[in-house]
Amino acid sequence: MKHLSLLITSIITFLLVSCVSRESHEQFARVESLMDENPDSALTMLDSMASEKSTYSKALRIRYELLHAKAQNKAYVDFTSDSIMKEVVAYYDAHGTANEQVEAHYLLGCVYRDLKESPMALQCYLDATEKADTLSADCDYGMLMRVWGQIANEFDRQAMPYKELEAIQEYENLAIKCNDSVSYAIGVERKCNAYTLLHDTTNIIRYTKKASNLLYKLGRHSQSTFVLSTLIPIYIEKGEVTKAEHLIKIFEKDTNFFTINGDIIKGREFYYCAKAKYFEKTNRLDSAELYYRKLYKYGYQYDACCGLLDIYTELMCMDSVYKYSKLKDKASIMKYTELHTQAMFNADGMFNYTRNQRIAMGLQIEKEHIRTRALTIGSIGLCLMILGVMTLIRYKERKKREIEAISLKYRESKQIYKKAIVDYTLMEKDFEEYKAQKAKEIELLGELNRNASTTYEHTNRRHILTSLCSHDIVKQILKNENIGHNHRSEISVRQWNDLYNLFEKEVPQLYNTYINNHKLSDRERKTLVLTSLGINTNNIAILLNTTASNISNIKTCINQKLFSDSSAKKLYDNLILA
Repeated sequence: MKHLSLLITSIITFLLVSCVSRESHEQFARVESLMDENPDSALTMLDSMASEKSTYSKALRIRYELLHAKAQNKAYVDFTSDSIMKEVVAYYDAHGTANEQVEAHYLLGCVYRDLKESPMALQCYLDATEKADTLSADCDYGMLMRVWGQIANEFDRQAMPYKELEAIQEYENLAIKCNDSVSYAIGVERKCNAYTLLHDTTNIIRYTKKASNLLYKLGRHSQSTFVLSTLIPIYIEKGEVTKAEHLIKIFEKDTNFFTINGDIIKGREFYYCAKAKYFEKTNRLDSAELYYRKLYKYGYQYDACCGLLDIYTELMCMDSVYKYSKLKDKASIMKYTELHTQAMFNADGMFNYTRNQRIAMGLQIEKEHIRTRALTIGSIGLCLMILGVMTLIRYKERKKREIEAISLKYRESKQIYKKAIVDYTLMEKDFEEYKAQKAKEIELLGELNRNASTTYEHTNRRHILTSLCSHDIVKQILKNENIGHNHRSEISVRQWNDLYNLFEKEVPQLYNTYINNHKLSDRERKTLVLTSLGINTNNIAILLNTTASNISNIKTCINQKLFSDSSAKKLYDNLILA
């Protein structure tokens, strides 16, 4: 009975969990359908589901936290802590798809962005790009495009224009891949931020016009006009007042940024600065003063004070000059304080990033040490195993050789034994026939021995004569082989004598029998010596300052005198075989 109740409880629990899981997935699907168009509603719905989190499995809870962070980011609600998103990232790195990993790292980067930790945010965005599987058919290029957009923002925040341009290029490439023409146009316009930092007015004008044209073609006329209006201050600064005036008229006519009274809508008040500069440039100082005062009213004290100071300086109103000089100094201090505060946030973010990097590096070094130790132990084990195998193989080979040697001795001994029995039987049967057979064997062995001896002598003589060519005396004589056609070989009598002495010492039999033969003339002796060294006919002719045909005739005479052979070609062979 107890087991039955436990089984029923388990079944009911399983069914309840299944129902909760199915219902939660349906709710998550509704949230995602609202996410892009109405993120506030999606966030409200997720907040209403917060009380159910305790009933979720870990996978569902992590999915809930990811969707909540996504809705919070789209609704422009600042993040205040990174703990939940770090857990989400860790979970999806272990269990998620590539797209889920990209989104988790992207949202963690957004958390650090809101926490003013720019380096940490940038690192998370770069990690997100590395998680993307761009070879997969279901790769979320739209998410990857947003990641590169945030990377560009961080580089802009850190005043790194060249890196910003690289990131925007990636953003544009992904916009093309997604067929998102609007995002591509926005990417083109965003390049102007980087070129502003580089003070590259030419490229600012170029890309602003390009972005404006793209937006206009897409039917976004108001947005196109607004983008183009950013050139107004640039044209004023360059003194191209006519172009600036044209853009002002278009901007005020074709956009919905102005109220019925002609005032610009909230959040766009900095436009008054451009308008004031335009009036100042066209010498309409009253209008310029009016717009600078409007600008001051909306919180742009520094720019307003600079403009008013210029106007009153022009009008020589010294009281006002003094007043706005003081106000400009105060506004300058406030602006400096604001920039200093931002720099402190950036420095604090960099410090935290550096600290986290040091911690990560320490963990990485420890992992490397463990890996190195494991590799070392493994290598030593492998070496010992190889050494053991090699020792075993050598032992077996040595034993095999010993057995083969014993077997060979046994076969030789057995053969000698059998031959001895045959000899004894033959000797006992007919001694005279045995003697004749042995005499024939001795004669045959003697002939083989003589032939081997002759072959050895010929080979040895050829080797000795060849080795003589490396002797210094021979080298000195052979240098004359390389002389030009218009010069004579010069071999001294002393060199010839040294060469004869060398032959007498190294090959005495050849020297005494043939080279020093009284039948030969001096020219024939020299030719014979050079021939025995293996020098060809042409080079002998060069060494003896004569022609090749003459040397051939001399060789024929030598061969006839010494070997009764009328061939010049066989002289060297006859010397070796003699």
